Amino acid sequence: MGLLYLAGVFKSGRQNRRYLWAEDGTGIKILRLMMSLFRFKFLVRCIRFEDAEYYDNYSLGGYITIEGNLEAFRVRPGFRQYIPNKVSKYGIKKYVLVHERTYYISNIEIYVGNQPEGPYKLSNLSHDVVINMVAPISRSGRNVTTDNWFTRYPLAMSE
Repeated sequence: MGLLYLAGVFKSGRQNRRYLWAEDGTGIKILRLMMSLFRFKFLVRCIRFEDAEYYDNYSLGGYITIEGNLEAFRVRPGFRQYIPNKVSKYGIKKYVLVHERTYYISNIEIYVGNQPEGPYKLSNLSHDVVINMVAPISRSGRNVTTDNWFTRYPLAMSE
C-alpha cells in the first residue's frame, strides 16, 4: 500500500508499473529499492479489499439515484463522447444506479452510441436507459431520483 501511495505522491499513479520500476533513470528509484517489480505484481494480484460474501448479499436502501456522467478518457475508442460544457470535454459517457447514502454502485451502463442491429442492441433514449437500469429493482418500492435529462413524459407513464 505504501508503494502505491508513493507512486501517487510522485504524480505517477496512472503510469504503467514497468515505467515506475524502470532502471534507465526515468523510474522512481525508491520503488526499486523497496521491492522488486515481480514481488509487487504478485502482492497486487493477491490483495483484496472486499468481502465477496457481503456484496453478494448487499441490498440497496430505499433511495436510489441514476446519474449520467462523463469519465475523462484520453484514448480514442469509437464510442468516446464530446460534451463541450464539461470540465473534461472528451471521455466515456456512463450511467450508474447508486445508493444515495453509501454510493454503492448497483448497475452501470456504458453509452456506446448507435449499435448494430442484433440481439444485444439497446435503445439510448433516456427513458429506456432508466428502465434498463432499474430492471433489477423494479416494483420493489424504492424511490429512484434522476436528473432532468432522464425525466421525460414516456418514463412517467411507464409502469
